[in-house]
Amino acid sequence: MVWVWWFGFGGLLFGLSQIGVSGNLDVTSLFEILSGLLVISLFCKRQLSLKHPLLELRVFTAPSFRKVALLAALTNIALMGPELVIPLYNQTIRETNAMTSGLLMLPGTILMAILSPLSGKLYDRFGIKRLVSVGFTATFFATIPMIFFDASTSLNTIAFLYAIRSAGLTLVFMPLTTSGLNALPHSYLVYGSTMIVTLQQLASSLGTAALVTAIKLGHGFQWAFTLVLIIGAFCLIISATLKNKTVTEI
Repeated sequence: MVWVWWFGFGGLLFGLSQIGVSGNLDVTSLFEILSGLLVISLFCKRQLSLKHPLLELRVFTAPSFRKVALLAALTNIALMGPELVIPLYNQTIRETNAMTSGLLMLPGTILMAILSPLSGKLYDRFGIKRLVSVGFTATFFATIPMIFFDASTSLNTIAFLYAIRSAGLTLVFMPLTTSGLNALPHSYLVYGSTMIVTLQQLASSLGTAALVTAIKLGHGFQWAFTLVLIIGAFCLIISATLKNKTVTEI
C-alpha cells in the first residue's frame, strides 16, 4: 500500500505541484502525472483480483455509492480549495494583512459550526435530494461573483459570498456520506467509509494543487474561481440523479 501512495498518488500530486510552481506543462510533469495514474490503475486492478483485498473496491458496484463518493470528493475540493485561494487573493490583490484575511473567513466558519449538527436532522426530514439541491445551488451562485473579484471588490462582499458557500457545502457534506453508505450492505460499511474518507483527502490535496496550477497557467485568480465554479456545476448535475432515500444495492 505504501508504494501506491509514494509512486501513485505521490507522483500525481508532485506532477501537478510542479506545474503550479513552474507555470508550464513540461515533459517531466506530464510523465509524473501519467506514471502516477498508471500505478493507481495497476493497484486497483490487483485489488479487484484478490479474495481478501486491502481496499474493497467492489463498493463502487453500488450506483448510489459511486455517485456519492464522486460528490464527496468534488465537495471537498469545492470546500478546501477556496480556503487556500481566497486568502491568497486577499493578501496579494486586495493587499490585506493575514489577520484581516482570516477574519473575512470567520463568518463562514461560524455558519459551518452552526449548520453541521443541523444537517443530519435536515437529511432525516427531507432526504438527500432536497438537501443537495439547496446546498449546491447556493454554492454555485455564490461562486459566480468570485470570478469577477478584483482589487476594488468590497471586503464585506468577499466575506458574505464565502459564508454562503460554506453554508451550502456544510448542508451536504456529512449527509452525502450517510446516503452513500446506506447503499451498502452492513459488511461493506467499513470499506465504504474508508473509501470516502480516502477520496476526500486525496481530492483535497490534488484539488488544491490543481487550483494553484490554474492560477499559474491562467495568470490570475479568476481561473481558479472558474475551476471551482465548474466543479460546482458538476455537483449540481450529479446530485440531480441521486435517489432521495437509498437502500442496499449490492
